[in-house]
Amino acid sequence: RAHQAGVKMVFGTDAGIISVSVAENTTTANRTGTIRVDSVEADNAPIILTITQQARDRVLVLSTDTLTVGATGGSVGFGVQNAGTGSMSWNATVRSGSNFITIAPGTATGVNTGVVTLIITENPRNEPRTGSVEVSAPGAFDSPQTVNITQTAQNIVLSVTPQEIDIGPAGGATTFTVQNTGTGTM
Repeated sequence: RAHQAGVKMVFGTDAGIISVSVAENTTTANRTGTIRVDSVEADNAPIILTITQQARDRVLVLSTDTLTVGATGGSVGFGVQNAGTGSMSWNATVRSGSNFITIAPGTATGVNTGVVTLIITENPRNEPRTGSVEVSAPGAFDSPQTVNITQTAQNIVLSVTPQEIDIGPAGGATTFTVQNTGTGTM
């Protein structure tokens, strides 16, 4: 008899087959389960069957799935790791936003662990922009994965000087200076 998930309860006489269904192991650790086969008539009962399922040998893990970068741009990175036991080759590719995102030389590929460094150009626009980088590790669990990048907009700061002026009772002309003291285009 068997009393575990994935194992059919089986009754029979003299001989039979026990069918076992084991779910996918999505972890980085081996796991073990047992089945107890019993017969009240058998002298050597019960018999314990042991099933050991191997861990994933390659598991792609990224340190983040989102990055935010200021309007001035710069470089930013994220980590790549193999949380499994085997050897995992990986590569990173800009999927969208290639007009402002590039991958620094020497950081687009690796084995097991590494850091992908992105070079982000200045955002000249008054609105944020987005892009994405995909990391792929052929044959690895949880591959491919995407890191979404958001770059903030330039800021616009309206300045008018002077903000107060007195004009005499006879009237007259005056001027005000209007300018953007922020980094965007107004």
